[in-house]
Amino acid sequence: MNLEQVKQLIEENQTNEEWQSYLRGLNPYSVEGIEQYIQSNHDARSWFDSTVDKRSAKSLETWKSNHLESAVDAEIKKRFPAKDEKEIEV
Repeated sequence: MNLEQVKQLIEENQTNEEWQSYLRGLNPYSVEGIEQYIQSNHDARSWFDSTVDKRSAKSLETWKSNHLESAVDAEIKKRFPAKDEKEIEV
């Protein structure tokens, strides 16, 4: 069977659910397929981990720049409450 015959066979069976299921199984690009590939391939796992680390570091820096100062200020106010005029005089 040559390539043209295979193409014709696939075209003729486009509506056949069994064929479609089989062809989807040949496609490695699914979430499950990618997860399996990353788990089984050391280089892919290293790449994925480094990508996750970069994004985590970036999101942490964004959080720090947007929220850290207010969180520190709130903690300082909680630990060292402001004194009113009478407490300062005493």
